[in-house]
This record gives sequence, C-alpha cells and structure tokens, in this order.
Amino acid sequence: MSEENRRKTPTLRKKTVKDRRITKEELEKKIAELVRENELLRERTGAALRENAQEYRHLFLSPGLALHVCELVWDESGKPTDNIILDVNPAYERRSGLRREEVVGKRTKEVLPVVEQVWLG
Repeated sequence: MSEENRRKTPTLRKKTVKDRRITKEELEKKIAELVRENELLRERTGAALRENAQEYRHLFLSPGLALHVCELVWDESGKPTDNIILDVNPAYERRSGLRREEVVGKRTKEVLPVVEQVWLG
C-alpha cells in the first residue's frame, strides 16, 4: 500500500467506555428505567411468592394428605442416611398417631426407628 493510500484509509480504533459520553438527562432516564424495571420485578416476585405460599398452605392443610417437611442428612460419601423433620400437617398427626410437638426437630430414625433406608433418599 502506498503512503498516499495509507493516509486516505481511516484508522480503525477500538471504542472504549471512555469514548461513550452520555448526558446527565440520558443517565437520569436510564436510572429511572432501571428503577421501574426493579419495581416491576419486585411486584411480580412478591405476587409469585404469595401464590406459592397459598398453594403450599392449601396442600399442607389438605385433610386427606399426610405430609411432613424434612431436611435430608447425608453421610461423608454423599449418601442420605436420615432426615430431620421440620414440620408436619394435621393429617400426619392423625394418621401416624404422633403429635407435632413429638416429632418436629427430631430425626426420623429417632421417631420411627424401624424406618427403611429406601424412604430416606
């Protein structure tokens, strides 16, 4: 390429963040948009949480379905060995004959020592 052609060819340079200048108005507009998006997301999230809580409560208080909420306990090799009962519903109390106060916070093997391993994981 000749010297003359090099001078005529524009030099391409990478744009950096410094090359993009925005006005105060543009910045304020962008901030307002982000605030609105955040508020909408919070509203949607709150509504979804309320709906999920209602569904959970309905399911949990269902008279015919005995449920207990538990947290699995794992051994060193990653195998489930027990679980801790976090909550039970009234149907669980009726069907098992165990009161909530007797089981919540305890390990299943404490409450039901004959439980089969297959039910734990």
